[in-house]
Amino acid sequence: MERVLKFQENNQPRMALNALDELGKKHPENTWVRTTRGGLLFDAGDLQGAHRELAEVIARDPEHGFALALVAMIQLSEVGYDEAREEIERALRRCVMVRPDMAGNLALGIAAWMRMKGHLMASRQHLVLALQSATLPDQQESIFVRLAEFDGTR
Repeated sequence: MERVLKFQENNQPRMALNALDELGKKHPENTWVRTTRGGLLFDAGDLQGAHRELAEVIARDPEHGFALALVAMIQLSEVGYDEAREEIERALRRCVMVRPDMAGNLALGIAAWMRMKGHLMASRQHLVLALQSATLPDQQESIFVRLAEFDGTR
């Protein structure tokens, strides 16, 4: 696992995926392996592969916050907010309690999607949710700046 983290820190996703494949063969039931693999596949743009990995995690642990949030992000990307709403709401309800960082990331993704679709007030509200969910001061500042820029352009 340390190798995988080191590869991720050094921005070497292929090497991290290879190391995860080795770990997955030794520990096929390990949720960390599957969620990390799902996250890397998501970042690489392989939404189907990411969804497959994360669906396995959710099948075993229906309340796994990280997996729920990533599946919601994938659904938002693939089918849009209206069709992904159930997954999004489920992920937000769970993540607010156990993974506020993921709730914030999901809210940022929704804000971007809403803004792109011209739903400006919904976009702003999701920026506020992301700000409220941010756990680190630099995240809070970054989101606050985005919110101020958003308000300044109206």
